[in-house]
Amino acid sequence: MLDEMTTAIITGAAGNIAANLVSGHVDSLRQWIGKAFGSGSDMPLQALQDDLAALRAQLRSDRDVQVRWVMLLTRLLHTSPNARPFIEEMARQPAASNLHIGSQTNNGSGTFVGGNNYGPITVPSSQGA
Repeated sequence: MLDEMTTAIITGAAGNIAANLVSGHVDSLRQWIGKAFGSGSDMPLQALQDDLAALRAQLRSDRDVQVRWVMLLTRLLHTSPNARPFIEEMARQPAASNLHIGSQTNNGSGTFVGGNNYGPITVPSSQGA
C-alpha cells in the first residue's frame, strides 16, 4: 500500500502523461519514459502508442489513460524505487500546451493594410506523433 503523498505524486504524474498525450506532445513523453523506465523496456513505449491511438480514435478517454498510467507508475515504483525522482519530475511539470499567443503589425501598403479580408484561415496543425 502506498502512502498518501506517493499516491498523490503518481496520480499527478499520470494526469500529466494523459494531458500531454491529449495535446499531442508525445516526443517529450518518449524521452521521459526512456529516463524513468530505462531503455530496456518496450512495454511503456507500447502503452504510450496504444493510448495515443485509442485517444485519437476516441476509444479511450483521457481519464482511462490516466488510470492506466497510475497502474504502470505504481508498478514501476514497486519494482524500481529509484524511479521516484522521475515520477516526481513528471508530476511537477505543467502539461504542455498548444496555445501560442502572438501579435502582428502590418505597415505600408498591401493586402492586410487598411482593408477587410474575406476567406478561410488556414492554421497548420501539429502532430505530436
